[in-house]
Amino acid sequence: MKVKTHLVLLAVVVLAPVIVFSALVLNMLVTREREAAMRGMHELARAAVLGMDMQMTRAQAGAQALAASASLAREDFAAFYREAQAAVGNSPLHVALLDNHGQQVFNTVQPYGAMLPPSSGAISLSAREVLAGGKPRVSDLILGSTTGQFLVSMEMPVTATSGSRYVLGVWMFARDLSSQLPSDGVPPGWLISVLDRRGVTLARNQRPEQFVGSEPAPELKATLMGPAKSEFRAVNRAGQDMYGVNDRSILSGWTVSVGVPVAEYERSAVQARTLTIFGFLFAIACAIGGALFLIRRLVRGTQRIAQAAETLGEGKALPPGKLEIDDFQELHTRLAHVAERLAAAEADRRAHLEFAQQARQQAEAENRAKDEFLAMLGHELRNPLAPISVAAHMLGKPELTPEQARTASAVIGRQVQHINRLLEDLLDVSRVTRGIADLKRQPVELHDVVQSAVEQVRSMAEARHQTITCELPDAPLVVHGDSARLVQIVSNLLHNASKYSHEGGAITLQVHARGAWADIAVIDHGIGIAPEFMPRIFDLFSQGSRGIDRRQGGLGIGLALVRSLVLLHGGDIACYSAGPEQGSTVTVRLPLAQDVPDRREEAAG
Repeated sequence: MKVKTHLVLLAVVVLAPVIVFSALVLNMLVTREREAAMRGMHELARAAVLGMDMQMTRAQAGAQALAASASLAREDFAAFYREAQAAVGNSPLHVALLDNHGQQVFNTVQPYGAMLPPSSGAISLSAREVLAGGKPRVSDLILGSTTGQFLVSMEMPVTATSGSRYVLGVWMFARDLSSQLPSDGVPPGWLISVLDRRGVTLARNQRPEQFVGSEPAPELKATLMGPAKSEFRAVNRAGQDMYGVNDRSILSGWTVSVGVPVAEYERSAVQARTLTIFGFLFAIACAIGGALFLIRRLVRGTQRIAQAAETLGEGKALPPGKLEIDDFQELHTRLAHVAERLAAAEADRRAHLEFAQQARQQAEAENRAKDEFLAMLGHELRNPLAPISVAAHMLGKPELTPEQARTASAVIGRQVQHINRLLEDLLDVSRVTRGIADLKRQPVELHDVVQSAVEQVRSMAEARHQTITCELPDAPLVVHGDSARLVQIVSNLLHNASKYSHEGGAITLQVHARGAWADIAVIDHGIGIAPEFMPRIFDLFSQGSRGIDRRQGGLGIGLALVRSLVLLHGGDIACYSAGPEQGSTVTVRLPLAQDVPDRREEAAG
């Protein structure tokens, strides 16, 4: 026989005793399920009996307390009425006092002195029986003559000082008794009924308004009124076939019946049986499937080893694999180790090659950046040297007029200032990059910073016929920082805005507070910024395609320097442009100083 047949037979041999033993266990399980359901019904019936007894015990305690009343002893019924009302309070209990003929003296559901209807024959008879018996007892279901509703009562005989005898009844409506039946954890289909000593239904957890006051069918009534604790199967008044149990209260003599529909009672057992049968079938299928699976695993193991050998011959890494057969697994692991060593050697070679290529690319990029920077620096230094040279040549002419001399001096001054600004920016960038920039922090009003920055750029803006509009808040905004560096930040932004705006353009400088921050926004309507350049706008030596004369350009360090200074002040900077010829907005956000007095108010004081 083949290996497959051997494995299947092995599975059958192993499963046969398991199936027999499981059948026995299943039968025991079904029996236990039924016993557990019946035990739950008995416990629910006992809980209902205890609940009924608790209500009647409360009523009895109230009756005993009221029976000791001095007002009742001296037959002061008005005072006793008030005591009875106070005793029951907001509880579902009520109090009635009947004379020895069974006629009501008062009832707490009616005001004292109200005309009460004659008691029914059943109530009068019950009162006479209580007086004759001389001890408290729980009544059967009574139809109240005053309320016209079903009720039950704890009745107690009492004797006044004068010798007159009365019946004190502490009673409650049957509907309130039904609401006291157990409900937590009770399945919806379970029926709880309470019958008085005559077999009349006085409480029910399902449709009490329909069945309270009625009697079951004679056969069912005989079953329910049978032994105090019994189990039965019968058809209830709704036509349902049910299993039931009885329990009887010693205190009241009432009978509590708990019924469960047969289908629901058998449901757990049927479910257990069905689940077990399906489990058997599933186990057999798993056994056969497992045998087939193991056979396929043997075949796959052989194929995997063959594939591993082929992969190793091609110089590739072996994919990870778990073989259940130890011999195959050991062989595969050794082949994998060999493949890993070969792959590691190949990876090292490729890593060294890639590192060398990256280093070469980085060196080439740095070399290009150096060449571009030197070219830009030479261009920036050459631009001011040409007018300086021309002006110096003019100053050497003997026929030079005073006006020409002043013009030449002004040209030399402006160009020297440009060179000085360029060198200062380079030195500032060097200090910030090396971390040696020193900030002289103090409370600084942004109004003063804006005013100083605008003054520095005003001559350049006027030369290009540009207007600078400042929008400042009424209240002063104070930041904790270096005044000179803050002026440098704002003036650089204004300088850039003027440089890249058209002749006669408008520049707006806005300052306003946002919570604990101050925002400084410089807005121009100039040539804008191309979208592809936006991610590198704050990089050192970065210049976008501005589309203007190269003489208006720079080294690309202005915004980089501004960003570094803003970060040193604990702030942030952002730039936005909708695109070429759409202008641009640069916003600097600085933290406001806390608890700094207003210097304007101090000066005014």
